[in-house]
Amino acid sequence: MDKRYQERRLDFEAIFKLSNLQTNERQELISPSGNFQLTIDIYSKGAATWEYSRGLVRRTGDNNVVADIKRNIDHFFHAWVQHSNGSEYLICGEDYQGQTVVNLTKGQKKDFFPESGYNGEGFCWVNAWQSPDSTLLAVEGCYWGCPYEVVFFDFKDPDLLPYKELLRVDDLDNSEGWINNDTFRMTQEVHVRAADKRPYKQLSEKEQDEMDENDELASYEKREVIVTREQILQGID
Repeated sequence: MDKRYQERRLDFEAIFKLSNLQTNERQELISPSGNFQLTIDIYSKGAATWEYSRGLVRRTGDNNVVADIKRNIDHFFHAWVQHSNGSEYLICGEDYQGQTVVNLTKGQKKDFFPESGYNGEGFCWVNAWQSPDSTLLAVEGCYWGCPYEVVFFDFKDPDLLPYKELLRVDDLDNSEGWINNDTFRMTQEVHVRAADKRPYKQLSEKEQDEMDENDELASYEKREVIVTREQILQGID
């Protein structure tokens, strides 16, 4: 990581000291395999201040530390992965606009931070699901202050960050996850014209302007969406 990222980290790493530990907020989680334990702690300087999280990963067999992830927000996003390559992983992010992948089997940690993150425009991951064959990764997230989306990535090589983006589906209401190896189910909250339920994005510029000027012409509708592997690989939503 470059000097700018290192300087960004220095701005908040000092918060992770014992006097700032919130002792009543600890979470202890075990990986699906039972081989690893993730302990999540919250750190804060006091009331009405920004909170940070720290994830400490240990092997359950010998209690040795595999990774120590100090994150610059209180929500410690994480996803356990048992990949078809034979390794176990923890997907998370030491920065809320970046990604961290820990190869738990090999004890290796890698980080990625996008250029857009320096301007506060990085995509924030909040949930992730691997496909049953572990070649695709579906990620739920958002740009700060914007609606949630689901983004699909090539996940054949989890150790190689950043992952290649294949498809992005917006207007997310809820993600149900993979229902089989070729199908991902989600619900969208779609901005539609009240009169005919036609999506706002499909209207002409003139029709959109009319809706923008009169809220009574618009409504929102929840719709179940099935995203197929074929759509993902072709980049078609």
